Amino acid sequence: SFPGAQVVRSLYEIDGARVTCSGGIAALDLMLHLIALAQGDALAADVADQMLHTAIRTDQDRQRLSIPTRIGVRHPRLAAVIAPGAEALREHLQQLRATHTLSYDPNARPGVMGSAHQARAASEQFVALADVVKCSDEDLAWFQPESSWQDAAGHLLELGPQLVVVTRGGEGATALLRTGEASTVGEVVRVDVPAPSVRVADTVGTGDSFMAGLVSGLLDAGYLGSRYAARRLRAAQWSDVQPALHRAVITSALTVSRAGAYAPSMDEVHAVRAQDPTLR
Repeated sequence: SFPGAQVVRSLYEIDGARVTCSGGIAALDLMLHLIALAQGDALAADVADQMLHTAIRTDQDRQRLSIPTRIGVRHPRLAAVIAPGAEALREHLQQLRATHTLSYDPNARPGVMGSAHQARAASEQFVALADVVKCSDEDLAWFQPESSWQDAAGHLLELGPQLVVVTRGGEGATALLRTGEASTVGEVVRVDVPAPSVRVADTVGTGDSFMAGLVSGLLDAGYLGSRYAARRLRAAQWSDVQPALHRAVITSALTVSRAGAYAPSMDEVHAVRAQDPTLR
């Protein structure tokens, strides 16, 4: 053992006459750095070119490829279930939760998330931190194949969120709202919100559009943002959050009615509401 040694995360380290580096080709980056210090960047670049080393890494670069590069997919929600990003993100959200509200969409990606069992365990840690959770019935079927989507949604609510919303395609959405303060037992209100009837052109972006409508509606109503808003959400009744759910089904319906990942405007949302009084 070397009790006096200090382990650092640098790709390589130069401490006076002591020089050390990580494994792999980190030694090459270290040597190129030393060449640059002694003879200039131009010569270091020439040497790197001769060795077919396309990018000279600094001591602060990562030894391993980033997760998106390694798995070939760039998707922000993967960070919530793939280490080491999951741990870092969870710690960050735990700190933010003291002053902010949190909204979460598990957004299952079976091809890159690994096993459903492992992904569910990782995802549920974020569900427990969230005030609002939105997911699809297909997400729930993958995460909890042994349960109905209704039971799976109820399980998510039991983990801690105040509001869980399940999108169900053309059937609209179902919201589970926990009423009553956190210190009381309260009750769970379930409400089905039908989707406006539209001709489907493209489903790309539908879930994101729904989430945008839901979060913006809750934010405008004062139920998201600060922890004070979270306390207001804990005391909310169905009639208080209903407009946000209506906005969500409208925005997603407008998105599927257009080709591409279409983002509707508030003017379009107001126009739909004007035509259908039940969505106000």
